[in-house]
This record gives sequence, structure tokens and C-alpha cells, in this order.
Amino acid sequence: MIPPAVGAASPEHPLPLPRLPIVSLGLAFEARRDAVFTSYSGSVWRGYFGARLRQLACVTGAKRCDGCGMRSECAYAYLFETAPPADAPRMRKYNSVPHPLVLAPPPVMGVQSYPAGSLFPLDVRLFGRACDYAELVVQMLALVGRDGLGANDAPLRLMRIRSDQLATGESIEYLPGRVIPLEPACPEIPPCPDYPVEIRFMTPLRLVAGGRVAGPAKMSFRALFSSLLRRISMLTVFHTDHPLETDFAALVKCSEAVRIEAAKLRWQEWKRHSARQKRLVPMGGLVGHFTVDLTGAEALWPYLWLGQWTHVGKGTIMGLGGYSISAKREKAV
Repeated sequence: MIPPAVGAASPEHPLPLPRLPIVSLGLAFEARRDAVFTSYSGSVWRGYFGARLRQLACVTGAKRCDGCGMRSECAYAYLFETAPPADAPRMRKYNSVPHPLVLAPPPVMGVQSYPAGSLFPLDVRLFGRACDYAELVVQMLALVGRDGLGANDAPLRLMRIRSDQLATGESIEYLPGRVIPLEPACPEIPPCPDYPVEIRFMTPLRLVAGGRVAGPAKMSFRALFSSLLRRISMLTVFHTDHPLETDFAALVKCSEAVRIEAAKLRWQEWKRHSARQKRLVPMGGLVGHFTVDLTGAEALWPYLWLGQWTHVGKGTIMGLGGYSISAKREKAV
């Protein structure tokens, strides 16, 4: 049953919805010669993009962002080494906060080959104040592609840009170099379905619950929702002027009653090389799908829907924890 605090919400007195402005872009790169990625390309894009942006944005030459007097003015520090402001009204205990950026390439964890002339897609999402950096991010990604990526440093040429208008559901395509207004918008949240929905994870969901990384047997909807609620809340607190104010305890309590059904989850092992740590870092997680019925727990729906853009769990900046929602079946009458 839905907890009383959430059940008290009604059409006349609904719980506040999260307000997270998003710029959502779809980039299409053409392989100038055969390109090969030996593993998940999200890590490659993240690493090369971060290094290129730091190279161009850093004006002090400091080896670390900690203690830098220009940190609050630096695009690299804000997007890649995001830190809570000293005057943060909430969540001051956190040493770092969610990156306001997601790079989502094709969800292939193994070897990928792109013949010369083929297109490589890369989705980009920016949240809150990071939306102001949309043009810069596109320019940097174009430079990264031009410099060459993959095992053979194949150059990729940015050919097309798609802007998803999240408030209307429309999309606009334009060519690189043409500047169009990129108005941030909150995704239009449809009504909560009155039948079960399927949640399908395309990239590994690395979820820490109870101090341990959740495997297929330990996965629960509460663990997923708690992580998603915390991520969305932190994005609004640190990257927007509209921090989420809601009954967090009641929402988490409500999620405990939602059961995962028809689960087909498996562990996807993967490690990425960290240039900073000079070692392989475990980033494996869950992929697959399961079904949930939110009847009586409709207050959770907006967060679940919004999570399709924000992703959830570890490694979201490189596209991990990405999922989609689809109707499973009509509820029996």
C-alpha cells in the first residue's frame, strides 16, 4: 500500500514535481576512415573530451582543481570536477556532486567497428546551468572527433546535430556551425500508466546498496528509486535555482512496496582505464530488463520517467546506467 504521506497527495494537492531543465542533443559523426573501439566508447569520449576541455579552459596550469582560485569560473571544473559551492544551503556534507552532463554513445560494451563513411551517433544531455555550455560542448566534441578516437585514432567528422525539444516532443536537425536557440526545457511527463511498464537497462547499472554493489539477486526497486531520487534531487540543488522540495522519506517508503517482476537481469563485467589513477577501475553492472506496476505508487512515476535522461548509478557522465521505459501489457480488466 502507498504510505499515507504520499497517499495524501491528490489532483488538488499533488506532490511537487522535480524541475530540471535539460538540453538534449543527438550528434552524428562520420568516420573518415575505418574506426575501431575495443571496448565501450563512452569511456573514450569522456576521457578525451575532458582532457581537451581542460587543455583549452584552464588558465592557471594547475595540476589539480582543488584550491584553484579560478575554479568557479572554469568550464572544465564545473562539468568534470563538479564541487559543491561553499555557500550551498543543503547537502554540504558531499565532497563532490553529480556531473551536469551525460555522454551516451551506442550501448555496446565490446568491440565496435565503424567503416569509413558510416555514422557514429552520440547523445548529449546537459542539466540546469550546464545548458549554458551547450555550444561549447558541441565544439569540443567536434574537436575531439577531428583529432581521432578509438584504437586506431580514426578521425570522426561532426556532420549533423539534432536538438530534441523536450517540452513539445519535436526534434530539429541542423548543421555544425549553424547556431540555433537551444532553450532548456523540462521533459513533458506523461500520465502514469495504469498497467505495468518495462524498464530496460542498455548500459551497466552499477548501483551501491547497503555498502555493496547490487547484483541480479540483490536488485530491488527501492535501491533503484532511492539512487534515482538522490541523483535528481542533487542535480536540482547544485545545478538549478529550483531545488527539489518534497517528502523524500515518504517517496522512499512508497518505493518499498513496488516489486520487480519478470526480471531478466545479468551482470555485465567491464573495467575502464583511469589515466589519473593509473589502473583499471571496475565499472561493471546490471543490464537487462524487468517489469514494475506503479498502481498506488504513481508519485514515483515522474522520477522514473525523468531518469531516462539523467541515467542512474555510477558512471553516468559516460552513459552508464541508461534505461528506457515501455509499456509491457494492458492491465487485465
